[in-house]
Amino acid sequence: MLIVRRLAEEDIESASTVLADAFEGYPFLDRAFDGARHDQLAMRQLMFRVGTTFRVKTDRPALVAILDGQLVGATTLTRSDDERADSDQDYWQPLLDAMSPAGLEVFDAYDAAQSTFRVHEPHLYVVAIGVRPDVHGKGIGRALLNGAASLAREYGFDWVALDTHEEANVVKYQRLGFEYLGVGDVMGLPNWFFRKAV
Repeated sequence: MLIVRRLAEEDIESASTVLADAFEGYPFLDRAFDGARHDQLAMRQLMFRVGTTFRVKTDRPALVAILDGQLVGATTLTRSDDERADSDQDYWQPLLDAMSPAGLEVFDAYDAAQSTFRVHEPHLYVVAIGVRPDVHGKGIGRALLNGAASLAREYGFDWVALDTHEEANVVKYQRLGFEYLGVGDVMGLPNWFFRKAV
């Protein structure tokens, strides 16, 4: 039986591992973590451990998918009306300290691309979504996105938004009802943007 629920403290390590593994070979993170203090896997693990811990400790949205008692998928989310971001720098400092100056520039370029295609209506943004490879094709990703849509409605939002640097995901998101908004450029990497009415 598949259950989608809020991320809890006891899920942090498993959710971080699922997300870090799901983003192996992801072009944006490969570029952002090039020259970092740690290898690619360690940087992904650090980023997702910081991100999931941050969401639990600050009551920010994130979901996990549990299949037959095992955590098999996770998504981290951001509310468009969250005005607390500037006060949360301390959570992210270990990741920022481990990155190279060039990697930080990649994240800045990503922020610039997002500003071009940002959904202006109140929305829930899918920051990251990942599913364990051994359960691909079982509807886990779809269930997590449906959970994000339910959470968006609960917050009073009409939209869920997301982006990808993987061209193969473009068709997947369109099949799931996401509207293509355009493609940005992040230092030579294409970045596709989408939104979906909920």
